[in-house]
Formats: sequence, structure tokens, C-alpha cells
Amino acid sequence: MIDAAGQYIAPGFMDAHIHVESSMISVGEYARAVVPHGTTGIFMDPHEICNVCGPEGVKAMIEVPLKAMSNVTSCVPAVTGFEDTGSHIGPEEVWEMMT
Repeated sequence: MIDAAGQYIAPGFMDAHIHVESSMISVGEYARAVVPHGTTGIFMDPHEICNVCGPEGVKAMIEVPLKAMSNVTSCVPAVTGFEDTGSHIGPEEVWEMMT
């Protein structure tokens, strides 16, 4: 039991879609900026970090001090022959990341 007399209680905010790596700060720094303002969870699309670092980059991003839900990047590069990325994600890597 918590005595909340004179205080307000509200659920945490959930950011429904974010590319944290596009903010040019780490996920930990992002969390330090948003958690004090009520954001307790994010649904992130780590496509950019996966383009450069592959599945290891995605794994590093989801270890954060707030609830981080992540989709699995479906393919890297997004457009074969058009983008020059540092990694490659195909069906085998997607399967591994989903497990």
C-alpha cells in the first residue's frame, strides 16, 4: 500500500514508434531523457542500427533501463542494389532474431 494523499498517479506513456538511433544518442541516454517525463516504454524499429551493425546492434539496443519492445528488421539492406549498408539480414537471420 502506498499513501498517495495529495499526489497524482498516472500510467506511463508508451512511445508507439521510434527509431532511437536516429536521435543520435544511445538508448540509455534516450531513456534518461524521457523516463523522468513519464515515458516508461517504447516500441522501436531498429532498422538503421541493423543496417550498419546487424543483429548484434539490435541486441545492444534492447538492453535499456526502460521497457523496450522491438520488431525484427525484415531485411537489410531494405532495397538490394540501392543501399550500401554494413550488414546483411536475410531469412535465416530473421528466424534467429525471432527466437
